[in-house]
Amino acid sequence: MRSGTICVVVKKYFDVDDEFLLSNREDAPVIMRGLINKLSRVFTHESFAQIGKATNKNHATVIHSVRALEEVYIHMRSPFNVSKCFDDLVEILSEEDNQAMDYDYNLINDLKITDAMYNVKAENVLLRQQVKTLKAQMKEPKVVSVHHVDGTREITYDNGGFKIEKQ
Repeated sequence: MRSGTICVVVKKYFDVDDEFLLSNREDAPVIMRGLINKLSRVFTHESFAQIGKATNKNHATVIHSVRALEEVYIHMRSPFNVSKCFDDLVEILSEEDNQAMDYDYNLINDLKITDAMYNVKAENVLLRQQVKTLKAQMKEPKVVSVHHVDGTREITYDNGGFKIEKQ
């Protein structure tokens, strides 16, 4: 199997044309090109330069997109579920070329584990932010202003509360 074939399969899967896929810098086509590059590394023995010819990119861009797919795109919010698309495309490509059995199934499992790990990390960050917010809310309110009127003192706090004291 060649990266050009993988490019055709990905275009059919997402129902996009060459112009959208190969010349656009928006998130969706960039991630799609990353999928093509990663799948090409898994299913072919082509060099980064040879893979780049299928997507009209140089070898450094291919290297970057493969790393970005593994480390970033799978975990970021994107127009589609990148992990699911990768799994679907692996299945399609496996059916199309049963001779490409040298593909690394452990890599898929590693991506799923890494995906789960990043989800846990993201959840951890959100929980830390919530704890920080709750701690800030629990702090002693600060006095914003004090007004003296007819023998009373009106104190306004930064949390919107107020207190009236007789002098």
